[in-house]
Amino acid sequence: MLALVWRTSNKTISRGGLSGYGSPSSLSLPYASELAGSEKPLLSPSTTTASGTKNLHGHEQGNTSFHLLIPASESNPNLCKTLLSSFILDYPPPTLINYGKTFEGDGWDKGTHTGKISGVHDYLRDSKHLKDDDLVLVIDGYDIWFQLPPEVMINRYHSTIREANVRLRRQYGMTNRKTPWSSDKVSHVPKYTQTVLYGADKLCWPNPADDPACAAVPPSTLPSSIYGPQTDLDPTGFLNRPRYLNSGTVIGPVSSVRAIYERALQKVESEKRGTIGDQFVFAEIFGEQEVQRQISRRASQGASSKWLDWLSNALGTSESGNGNATAGMNNMTIVPGQRYEYG
Repeated sequence: MLALVWRTSNKTISRGGLSGYGSPSSLSLPYASELAGSEKPLLSPSTTTASGTKNLHGHEQGNTSFHLLIPASESNPNLCKTLLSSFILDYPPPTLINYGKTFEGDGWDKGTHTGKISGVHDYLRDSKHLKDDDLVLVIDGYDIWFQLPPEVMINRYHSTIREANVRLRRQYGMTNRKTPWSSDKVSHVPKYTQTVLYGADKLCWPNPADDPACAAVPPSTLPSSIYGPQTDLDPTGFLNRPRYLNSGTVIGPVSSVRAIYERALQKVESEKRGTIGDQFVFAEIFGEQEVQRQISRRASQGASSKWLDWLSNALGTSESGNGNATAGMNNMTIVPGQRYEYG
């Protein structure tokens, strides 16, 4: 899981480069550099399937689909704007989660935010229209407008995932794992990989500042001076680089996103962590993952590696930016057998 940052690309894409996902035809938009060479009209016939291309791990993706889920219990003008923008840009027909459902909980939101968790979880678990390798995009229904077509989103998703996995391999290295289908074969693979992207926020909320959700997250991948000399020094957050998880947007393979929602539902139902809302829950999962990664990394380091880590943190050149994540942070109890890694 990683907070998604904004990025641009000069690469021109075509329908042949959409990694096997069923998606609409190419669009020509002046602000989408990837589509600069396209001469197709804005509204053109959609295709529903594509097959035979390779995914990031090299195996074939046949007839893999792209799905759009929007939690929204009732209609209002903002939901209409969200839906209209998706229709104009030819996104897949959206599935509305919890639409028409009445929430009567005791919390400040009457249970609507935790209802988003259970609603999306149940759909990802039960729907007959989803395959584990399908790509799913889940967005808030009342404050998001689409501005670029799905071709651009899918292309940037894959590019960002590739870049993230390069960073993870460089930071955490490789490990040996038994091949699931062969008890004798051991593969040398990256210790951590990523498949899911969340939206990024400039402020950490509603979690406390000393919570793992705020104190342990990696730095933004944007340039350190992108907003000038006051970058990351603005108490209002306006000039800060986005680095904190925002639960309003998530994209990834169905199997990976489902696993995150399963953990979120467990936190709500068994650990009573949902009283503040879904934003708190997902940010906490992200923070706990990052703390666990750092604890595991330090446990496997020698003296020289620890010294190099200390030096890079002192000089501000650390790639992780959270090498001392546990310092000054609320204690996090590692529960044996509990899964913390969600990619």
